[in-house]
Amino acid sequence: MTKSSKQVRATLLIFILVLIISVLDTEMAVADKSDLSWRCLVESSLRFQVPLSLIFMILDTEQGRVGKSAENKNGTSDYGPMQINSIWLPKLSALGISEELLKDNGCVNAAVGTWLLRYHLRETGDPLMAVSRYHSRNQKRQTKYLRSALKRAESMNIDKIIRRANGK
Repeated sequence: MTKSSKQVRATLLIFILVLIISVLDTEMAVADKSDLSWRCLVESSLRFQVPLSLIFMILDTEQGRVGKSAENKNGTSDYGPMQINSIWLPKLSALGISEELLKDNGCVNAAVGTWLLRYHLRETGDPLMAVSRYHSRNQKRQTKYLRSALKRAESMNIDKIIRRANGK
């Protein structure tokens, strides 16, 4: 990848992240603990043109919670319901999205996670490959993750997923 194409991708990333912020109204952008809601998920799905079913696959497979983070073996952390990896924090913080906001605000977390899923959809052109890339770039880990996501999708209970994401 040439230097100019990297600059274009970086500029596009910042532009898209600014769009994420515009999706979030004032109530959703407050840094207190805010539950994940149907409204947040539907708005993110529509804004980023990502099928709601794929968002639920990620939520169900990741099993994150509003207000919670998880440490990874590689030294990174995952935040909130969609388990957004800390590798994105420098770009997100430049746009006013802090680690706390990502962890504690279910709507912000859903918007960022849906944007990431959209990024992988554009990159791969394949919904299932996008789901596996959401988790990892490592092919072995992608295969394991996708198997788990597909198995979970067979018996998906949407209300249960939202309740679990909110720690209820």
